[in-house]
Amino acid sequence: WAPSDLTGISIWLRADSLAGADGSAVSSWVDSIASQNFAQATGAKQPLLYTSTAARLINGQPVVTFDGVDDLLVYAGIKSPTSGHVIVVARLLAFPGANLVTDFYSSGDVASTTRFIRFSIANTADIEQTVNHRQRNADPVDTISGGTDLAVPSVHVFEWSSTGTAAGIKLDGVDESITVNAGANNGDWFGDTANRDHTVVGSNKTSSEGQWINADIAEIIQVDDATISAAERDSLNDYLDQRYGTALYPPVRRVAHGATPRMTQPSRASGLTSGV
Repeated sequence: WAPSDLTGISIWLRADSLAGADGSAVSSWVDSIASQNFAQATGAKQPLLYTSTAARLINGQPVVTFDGVDDLLVYAGIKSPTSGHVIVVARLLAFPGANLVTDFYSSGDVASTTRFIRFSIANTADIEQTVNHRQRNADPVDTISGGTDLAVPSVHVFEWSSTGTAAGIKLDGVDESITVNAGANNGDWFGDTANRDHTVVGSNKTSSEGQWINADIAEIIQVDDATISAAERDSLNDYLDQRYGTALYPPVRRVAHGATPRMTQPSRASGLTSGV
C-alpha cells in the first residue's frame, strides 16, 4: 500500500524521491502523482536535502530542511477542492516569534494580501505554540488552532481537514480540540479562496513572501474532495508508522493471516522522538 492509493490524492511530495547529495540545495521537488513541480530558482531561497546526516533524518528517512528565513518552493498551479485533507510529516525546529505564524503549506494570490489558505504553526504571546489553520477570501480571516502545546525540536504528523462545512486538525492521528481564534469555523477550503495562482511549501506568498517555516519536511500529502475512509486511515497510519516510527492512533500493525492484532494505546505526553 502507498499514499497513491488514497481516493482523491492530488499531491504527494516525498523527500526520498529527490536525487542529490546530502546537504545539497533543492531547486525542484516534483510530486509523485502528476509531476507537479515545486521549484525555486533563487539559490539563497532553496531548502536543503538531507539523505545521510543522522541528526536531520526522520527514522532514517530523508528530509527537506527549510531554514525559517527565506526558503520556499513554489508550484505555479492550484487545486480547488472544497473539502479534503493536507498531511505533513515533519520535524518542527523552531517556533515563530511571539504572536506570529509560520507556514508548512499554503496557496494564495500574488496580487493581494487578502486571499489565501495556510497550514501553519502559531505562537501565542510566547506562551503556547499550536497547529493553526487560516483562510481568507477578501473577507475577515477565519482562524482555528489545535489545543496541544508543541515543543521543539519534535517530529509529528500534522493533518488539516475540511468536510466542506467545518475544518479540523489532527496531531499524530488524534483529533485536536479546536479553538476559533478569529472569524468562524465554516470549513472554507482551497476552492472557497478565489484568485489563487500558486501553491507553496515552506512559507506564505501573496503580494510578498513571509511566514517561513523552520522544519525538516519528509512528506506532504493532499487529498481533494474526499474523506479518508476508515480502511484507508488504517493503511495510511501503518505506512507512516513503518516509515517514520510515528506510533499513530488508531495503531495498526500488519499481522499474520488469522492472528489477532495487538492494539496499544497512544501516548501524547512526551510526543514523538525528535531524532536530534
